[in-house]
This record gives sequence, C-alpha cells and structure tokens, in this order.
Amino acid sequence: MVRQDAMFKIVYCGLSALFGDGSRRMGPRDCVGNNMQNTLSASPGTAEKQHAATVSSRAMLAMLALLTNVVLIGIVNFSSILGYLYFLLLTLILYKWLVGKTDLEPVSLYALYSFLVIALYLLQSWAYPDFMGFSGSTDDARYYVHVADSLPSNFPVTMATSGRVRNYELLMRFISWYPVTHPFDILFFNVLPLVLIPPFTRRVAVILTRREDVGKMAYKLVMLCPFLLSNSLVLVRDGWTAMTCIGAIWFFLRTKYVRMGFLIALSFYFRIGSGLLLTFVLLFLVLLRFIQKRGINRKLLYVIALLTVVGITLLVLYPTFSSRETSLI
Repeated sequence: MVRQDAMFKIVYCGLSALFGDGSRRMGPRDCVGNNMQNTLSASPGTAEKQHAATVSSRAMLAMLALLTNVVLIGIVNFSSILGYLYFLLLTLILYKWLVGKTDLEPVSLYALYSFLVIALYLLQSWAYPDFMGFSGSTDDARYYVHVADSLPSNFPVTMATSGRVRNYELLMRFISWYPVTHPFDILFFNVLPLVLIPPFTRRVAVILTRREDVGKMAYKLVMLCPFLLSNSLVLVRDGWTAMTCIGAIWFFLRTKYVRMGFLIALSFYFRIGSGLLLTFVLLFLVLLRFIQKRGINRKLLYVIALLTVVGITLLVLYPTFSSRETSLI
C-alpha cells in the first residue's frame, strides 16, 4: 500500500509539473510525505528520472506548439516564418535579461500567444477582408500602414490609417530589418511583452502577499486575461505599456534600479502619459516605504492615498479634455 500510494503521488506530482505555471521545478519533497521519502530512499534515482521525464514531456509539448504555429504561418504566408522565429529569439533574449530564468516558460508562453495572434488574424480576415486581418477601426491598421514596405492596391486608407508616425512604429521599423509585406511579418512583435507579464505578475504577487499560491493564481489569471489580450494581440502598444508598468514595479521592489530605469524609459518612449503614470505609481511606492519606516499616522496615509488616486485620475483624463494632438498621447 505504501508503494502504491507513493506511485500515485509521483504521477500526481509529474502532472502538476507538466501543466503547472512554471514558477518552480518540482521535486520529491514538494508533494510527498515522510512515507514517500522513505520509499524513494529505497529506490534512489526514481525522483530524478520522474523529473527528467516531466521536463521532456513539457519540452515536447512546447516544440509541438511551435511547430503547429510554423505550419499555420507557412500556409498563410511562407516568408513570415522568418519573422516568427526572429521574434522568438528576441523574446528569449529579453526574457533572459529581465526575468533571468532559463527554462521552458518563455517558449510555452510564446507558442500560446502566437497561436492566439494567428487565430485572431484569421478571424478578422474573415470578418474584415479588406483590412488584411486588422480591425480597420482601431490603431492597428494605421500602425501597419506606417511600418509595411508595401500594401495591396485595394487596402482602404481611411482616417483610421492616417496620422503622424509615432515612436511605436519607429521601433517596429528599426527592429524589423527584413521587408514587411504581410501582417505576420510584424504581428509577433507584440508577443514579446505578453510573455513577460505573467512571470512579473507572479513575482509581484508573491513579494506583496508572501504566499506562493496567490502568485500562482495571479499568474494564471493574467495569462489569459481577456481585457489584456484584447488590447495586446492586435498591433497596438497597450501590451508594452502594461509590461513596463508591472516590470518596473517588480524591479523597484527588488531594488534593481538599472532595469527599472530601462522600463521607465521604455514607457516614456511609447507614450509620455504612460511614463508619467508609471512614475507617479513608483513615487507612491517610495512614499509608502518611507511611511512604513517612519511609522506615520494611518489617517494621514489614507489622505495621501486618496490624493494620489485623484491625481492619477486627472492625469489619465487630461488628454480627453485637451487636443488630440497633445504630446501625452
């Protein structure tokens, strides 16, 4: 009975590692008791083999997902496979520098979000055939017009696709060193920040609550958050601003100010209003840390928090009551 119970727990632990959120690798002590440890000690190497099999299974699933995406992209536009693999490489580099881990998490997330990008493109191509998979009524079509090297003669140039070139488009032009002739050549640029948001969110949740289960739940909720995906899978900058915000907060909490400064600068680059909002949030965290050390009255803290919320709200609403060409947009 002890050995059967031990085998059941090994299988359960393996499945949890295979379909978990990638926050940490699992070992025999993560899901076993004293009886299980004694059983494993009687058969050395069992846990290591089980862990190796789990990692191998996850690697196979990730590679299969990437291959599926490559096939779908090749069917639509074969030359766009280069851009897909190129942005995968950039994602791994950025993930390694900002997050620091080297496992299957970035590959799995990249494959997931890329599949959603492909699915949304196909859906919008069916719904809006004139706009090459873009919605036509938001900024995504306009951004693509300013980035693409060539457009079909029947592509409708409307108010949605006109306007001045913004920093977001300039960055896409700089990064895409190859000719952009199809939406798949540049759409996966927006997958880069999406891959970073779940691990950043998990780390912030854990450091604030000191609970791993809260971090895992936050990871899963933000990974498939419909509000985040609806504004990030399309060719707009919202996913980038969301990533710079949660990433800068994480680096502030960990006192890694060089990378925090990089994300703040990136936020200002994309949109001055977003950079100012992020700066206000970080200044508020500095104030909270100061109050925590000095032990200031709690009522004063509530007043400061209220004034901060009011100030941020006015900052967000300011562009609405001002000219559309204001530098904050």
